[in-house]
Amino acid sequence: MNYVFANKPEFVEPIRVLFLCGSSFKDIKEDKRIILKEYLEQDSANKVILLEKYFEFGSRKRQDGFLSYYDAKLFNLYNIENLAALSATNVIVLHESISTAGEIGVFASNPFLREKLITMIPERYSIEEEKLSNFLHLAFWNKKEAIIPHRVIRYYPIIKEVYISENRSTYYTYFFDNKIPKFAGQLLTKMIGNKCISNVCLSYAKKDKYKKYPSYIKHDPKCTYVNLEYSVFKNYIISLLTISEFRRSLLDCKMVYEVRDLFIKTFLNILKNTVVENTKQCSDKLIVLLNKQPNFKIEDAISFMIYMLHSCGFINIKNKDNGMISVHHKKSTANLLEKYTYLVRKIKPMEWGD
Repeated sequence: MNYVFANKPEFVEPIRVLFLCGSSFKDIKEDKRIILKEYLEQDSANKVILLEKYFEFGSRKRQDGFLSYYDAKLFNLYNIENLAALSATNVIVLHESISTAGEIGVFASNPFLREKLITMIPERYSIEEEKLSNFLHLAFWNKKEAIIPHRVIRYYPIIKEVYISENRSTYYTYFFDNKIPKFAGQLLTKMIGNKCISNVCLSYAKKDKYKKYPSYIKHDPKCTYVNLEYSVFKNYIISLLTISEFRRSLLDCKMVYEVRDLFIKTFLNILKNTVVENTKQCSDKLIVLLNKQPNFKIEDAISFMIYMLHSCGFINIKNKDNGMISVHHKKSTANLLEKYTYLVRKIKPMEWGD
């Protein structure tokens, strides 16, 4: 495709992507993350990622419409959670279990995610056990040396005791009347970041600039290396949906890996055109690096972006009874997508005398 990406200083993202984490998700109206999702999406600029609502590991369950991470060659939950957080404006963790404590630790260990983190937790006297342990306090919110901003929202839940056996019980928590508490909602809205301003500029790495490459890359002086901020990469991928030829090609995809291959091929082709336009040269082999994220291959990041576009409603990927898929565009996002046309443009053909 004869297109290039914009290489200009600023792009104000028209959406906020909000990644919701928690434990024991159930796709019912009483689930706290479902209630949070509905609350946040009252603002049309908010797009909520709720992984458990759409995706799963292993074989695809055609009866419930879930998509399998394996179909997009995503096999590691650690990578998936990090890619989701990198794609998000904010990461909102409903912390009530050991697993969510682990998520907080994962996100807090990545300096690019710390500023995004918001933690919601039941008020300490509402349940028998205090989930926000001293370890979390001292490791991340230590008053003398805090690793992450102290954005912690306490709320008073409705408690339901569930008996596991004669001698053991556990507690489930719910929002009263299936609504987020007013004070907690106001505080959450205040803490959510403004829509991002991305510096959409390319960075080129000469053969001797990077002394240490990611483990999956072998140094080759015949390659052209492009270094992208993750937000720039994300917005470039979304902008592909503004290209009519690309959208038509998406409709022809019958398997998830075909969608993945189409995104990868189109993205790299347009990026190569962009490099040529800006530097007048580009090697046959183009290698894309995500700035200060050496553990992620660009192919995996693109795979996750496909699922992000699905969960945010830009596209719809539907399982069919014959084991294939169908891909559709959401007309409701047309006005949003129009704002991404700023990031990609068709190459103007050369005229005689140019």
